[in-house]
Amino acid sequence: MATKAGEYKTAAIYARYSSVMQKETSIEGQKLTGDKLAKQNGLSIVAVFSDSARSGKSVAGRDGYAAMVAAIKRKEFDVVITEDLNRLSRDGVDPGILKRACNYYRVGILTQKGWQNDTDIAIHGLVSTLDNQSRAINVKRGQELLLTKGLVPGAVAYGYRSVPGKPGVHEPDPVTSKIVQRIFYEYGVLERSPRDIAADLTREGIPTPASHRDSRYEGCTIWNHQAFVGGMYAKGILGNRKYIGEIEWNTHTTAEHPESRKKVKRPAPKGEHTVVVKPEMRIVEQDLWDAAQAVRTGRAVKMFGKGGRVVRRPVVQRGDWLLSGMLRCGSCNGHMRIAQKSRDGTGRVACAAAHQHRTCEHTKTYDIAKLMAGITDSWKENLASDEAIERGMAAWRGQRKSGAKTDGERKSVERKLNALNLEIDRLVDATMKMDNPPEAFFKKISAKEVERASLDERLHQLGGPSSSEKGGKVVPFVSADSPKFRDIFRQRVMQVHHWMVTAPDAPETMYEVRNLIDSIVVHPTGKRMPYEFTPYVNVAALEGLGRLPARRSVAQIAAENGHPAVPKSASEGSPASSITPIISDTWSAGAPTICG
Repeated sequence: MATKAGEYKTAAIYARYSSVMQKETSIEGQKLTGDKLAKQNGLSIVAVFSDSARSGKSVAGRDGYAAMVAAIKRKEFDVVITEDLNRLSRDGVDPGILKRACNYYRVGILTQKGWQNDTDIAIHGLVSTLDNQSRAINVKRGQELLLTKGLVPGAVAYGYRSVPGKPGVHEPDPVTSKIVQRIFYEYGVLERSPRDIAADLTREGIPTPASHRDSRYEGCTIWNHQAFVGGMYAKGILGNRKYIGEIEWNTHTTAEHPESRKKVKRPAPKGEHTVVVKPEMRIVEQDLWDAAQAVRTGRAVKMFGKGGRVVRRPVVQRGDWLLSGMLRCGSCNGHMRIAQKSRDGTGRVACAAAHQHRTCEHTKTYDIAKLMAGITDSWKENLASDEAIERGMAAWRGQRKSGAKTDGERKSVERKLNALNLEIDRLVDATMKMDNPPEAFFKKISAKEVERASLDERLHQLGGPSSSEKGGKVVPFVSADSPKFRDIFRQRVMQVHHWMVTAPDAPETMYEVRNLIDSIVVHPTGKRMPYEFTPYVNVAALEGLGRLPARRSVAQIAAENGHPAVPKSASEGSPASSITPIISDTWSAGAPTICG
C-alpha cells in the first residue's frame, strides 16, 4: 500500500474490551495507543468509537462498531486506527467484510503492527477461527475439571449464591431459596397456575431471577410465568434439578445463527450428558419436587394429549405481521402481543401486562384477522377526513411551537440503522459467496433494504444525516404549511390503504403503515362485543410528506460491500420498492373507531 502520510489526513480510533478478560481502563489505554499511531503517521483524530464489556467473537450488539462502519460509508475519515485486529473482531468472517467496505470507500486500517492489507486480514480471519475453536475446547475442559472436583460450572442459579474466594462453590441463598420453596409449594401442593404465582410475586415487589443474574435488570420486580415453566430448551425453575441436589451438565450445545448472530440452544446427545449429585445443594424436598412434577405432567397431558408434548404448528411470527409492535392496550397503554391461536389457526393478541404478568385488568384477547379487517375498513374514515387531518396539523403546529426534543429517538434510530446495515452487509457477503444463490436470498436483502431506507429517512426527519441528501441538496417535500398538504396527505392515506388491501404481507406495506401511524390503541370491551380502537397519527409524517428515500438495488448493495461482480438475477433487480415512506416522530389522537 502506498505511503499514507500524504494520502490520508484524518482518522478514527476504535477501542473495545471484553467483559471477561479486561477492564474499563483498557479503553483509555487503547485510545492513547491510537493517538500515538496517529501522530507517527501525520493523522488528525476526528472520531472515537468504543464498545465496553463486549466480546470480540461477534459484532452483533456492538453499537460502537456499527457506528464506525456507518461513518466509514459516509466517508467521515480516511483511516481506522485500532490497537490490534482482535479489537475489531475475533470472528473469521467479519474482518473480511469490514476490509472490503474499507477498500471500496478508500479507508485504511492501521494497527500497532502497521498498515493492514487484504492478506493480513485473511490471515487474521483464519487464525481467529482456529483460536475460537481452541477457546471453546479449553472452556469445556475447564468445566469438566470443575465437575470432577465437585464444583459447579456456569452461572449461579436463582436460589443460590457464590461463596467468596471459592470459585465454583454455590450454596443455597437464605433469601431467594425461600422464594423457590414457595413457588414449588404453590404449584405442586396448592396447584396454582404459573401466571397467578407470577402475579403475586410481582405485586409483592420481589426481585426477579434476572435482577440477580444481570446488573442491567437490577431492581426488576415484574415476574413472567416462563421463569417457572421454561421454554423449548430452558428448564425453568420447576424443571431445574439443581433444587434437589443434582447438577446436569452438557445437556445442550449453543450455535450462532449465521445471519442474526443470535445464540441458539440445541439438545446434546443423551450419551454426552453428565449428572453429579450434590446433596448439600438441595433446596426442595423430594416429596415437594415429585408433587410439582406430577401436576406439571398432568396438565401437559390434559392440554397436549397422551404424550404430554406440544405439537409445533405454524404460528404468526411476532415481527412478521402488519400491525406488529403498533397495538397498545387501552387500559394501561402497554404493548399488546400475540397470546394464542384462534380455532381457525389465526393468532389472537392481548395486553402483554395482563397476559404475562397479570398487572393489567384488560384480559380480553382479539382475533388478528377481525382486528385487521376493522382497521382496514375504517382507515379512510379515520385518517382521510378533514377533521382527522386538521387534528394532525394542530398537533404538528403544537410540536413546532414547543420545540419538542427528539435526541433520544434520534439516537435510538441511529443504533437500529447501524445494526441493520451490519446485518445487510453480512447477508450480502454470504449470498455473494454462493455459486448460484436462490432468489429467496435476494428478496430477503431487498426486504431489509426497505427497512433500512425507512429508518434512514426517519433519521433525517429527526435531524440526523440521510442518504436522501444528494450533493448537499435535499429532495423536496410538502410541509403541513403548504395549501397543497391536505390533498397530498389524503392521497397518501388512500395509497397506503390500497397496499393494506392488496399486499398486507409485503414488507413495504408494513413500514409504510408504521411510518404513517405511531400506534393503535385497542379499548377494552365486553365479551363477544365489537372491537373498539383508536389510531394515532405520526406528527412527523406531516413534516416530510412526499420525501423520496434513497434505496439501493441488490447489485448496488453488493458493490458497496466490495462485490463488484454479482449474479445476473441480482444485477437485473430493481430497488427494494417504489413505495414512498412517510417518516414519523410523535403522534396525535384520532377518534375511536368501531368495527364488528
